[in-house]
Amino acid sequence: MSASTRRPEPVERPSLGVPLRSRKKLCFDKLSAAAIFLLPLPALAQTISSSDRTSDVSVSIYRDPQRGDGPVNRDWPGGYALISETRTITVPAGAGVLRFVGVAEGMLPESAIVTGLPAGVIEKNRDARLLSAHGLLDAHLKRRVTLVRTNLKTGKKVQQNAIVQSGPNGGVLLETPDGVEALGCSGLPERPTYSQLPDGLSARPVYSVRTRAKAAMTVTVKLTYLAQGFDWYTSYVAHTDKDTDTLSITGWATILNGGAQSFPNARLQLIAGSALYNRKEGLGQERAPDLSLQCWPLDVTSTHPLTTYERLPFYSAPQEHLDFFTGERHRKGVPMLEMMPPPPPPPPPVMDSPITAVAMVAQQEQLGDLKLYRVPERVTVAAQSSKQIALMAKDKVPFERYYVFDTNFGINGGAQIALDMINIVKKGLGLPLPSGMVNASHEVNGEWLFGGGSSMRDIAVGEEFRITPGTSTLVQARLTNREWRDNRETWTLKISNVHDTPVPVEILMPGRPEKDMEGVAQRNGRWSWRLSVPARETLDLTYVVKY
Repeated sequence: MSASTRRPEPVERPSLGVPLRSRKKLCFDKLSAAAIFLLPLPALAQTISSSDRTSDVSVSIYRDPQRGDGPVNRDWPGGYALISETRTITVPAGAGVLRFVGVAEGMLPESAIVTGLPAGVIEKNRDARLLSAHGLLDAHLKRRVTLVRTNLKTGKKVQQNAIVQSGPNGGVLLETPDGVEALGCSGLPERPTYSQLPDGLSARPVYSVRTRAKAAMTVTVKLTYLAQGFDWYTSYVAHTDKDTDTLSITGWATILNGGAQSFPNARLQLIAGSALYNRKEGLGQERAPDLSLQCWPLDVTSTHPLTTYERLPFYSAPQEHLDFFTGERHRKGVPMLEMMPPPPPPPPPVMDSPITAVAMVAQQEQLGDLKLYRVPERVTVAAQSSKQIALMAKDKVPFERYYVFDTNFGINGGAQIALDMINIVKKGLGLPLPSGMVNASHEVNGEWLFGGGSSMRDIAVGEEFRITPGTSTLVQARLTNREWRDNRETWTLKISNVHDTPVPVEILMPGRPEKDMEGVAQRNGRWSWRLSVPARETLDLTYVVKY
């Protein structure tokens, strides 16, 4: 054999003991196994276990710290609650997802704590959006729906396919065989229907955690979290005794739950004070919004011809005048059709006695610098509703009545009625009083009549305070002269009293008087002059304030 035709000698390579084809397969198997371990855990098989019932629940409601004396937003209250739920749930073996169905929709997921799981928590999630008309349309964007509408000619219900081209934010546009239309703008009943529930929507708010356990077991866990959409405020009903300078007062707490989830048979606590939290964080804004359908204008003033309507006669209210010569009454401008006389004015409101036997009163406790009112019985904190709980009930609380004129707000006109009290046990009180409105009533001829209302700030034990239920027209003041000279201000005024008895009057001065005067002292940060005005008399008063 010549050199040109000789085959080269084979080069020996180290053998792995596995055929080439088998080695390739083994290589791919190793890569596949490695890829499996690199996949995120949700890609692996996980068992889902749900809990939709609570065996015990505690709700502690905090007032809106930024509301002050302003009104409460009943649609979505600005306070919050600390909710603690006890649930029994089955933990699957291996990787699993535990779903807590029916949590508060204003839940702040970053505040949630789950205790009682043997293997702990790997991951926490506040799941999905709430099921609603808004959410269904948003989830079906660019998808097919069935439109049920009324035929304009026959009046019968018909169905046709449509594709949602524009979501619920800013108007819903549907593409039908007839073109692009806006939902709800045909003037006839129509609604979209859906073949299945899309992923990501839940009928009730859901909070889920991922866990990993060595064996399946049934455990009792506790879920604790903060939730927005709650609030509470205090209102007082006071009745003044007509024979003595005492009053009976009952304080009621109104509890509001603005969410769509109820908490039945709950242990309820109310927290008074200012405990701030970051309102911007959390998912409190994930409440299902209302579906707002918008239509574009089609008509202008020249679209339709003018239509003439029959002019109706103008009927004015009949007016009567008296003929002084004959003594007869005549109607002026009697209309063609006799009008019904206006109904008589309603009688003044009659109030039942505000002091009734209170079967359940919240028990007051100390919570650091805050006050805690614990309701002794379990109650239901119902969804989108309010509930009233009695906080206190006191009888025969003595007060001092004053007719007050404040020179900082003008001094011409009627006096402000003030009822002064001291929050101590010897004076019938001696407990913290949360801020709220006070409605006063009086007995007149055996009937309870509303006498006026005023706001009251938080009152601590031992503090003097006053409520101002109204203004008197029987005690009045008039400023007759006011002079300013050399940092001295001279006030001259007249105070009249048409009562059959003397009345105590208090004048709140703009500063300290120049000379010591009887009855002048500094009270609650203001210089005030207290004096008695005799029955059916008018006093001329002059005082000088030095700045």
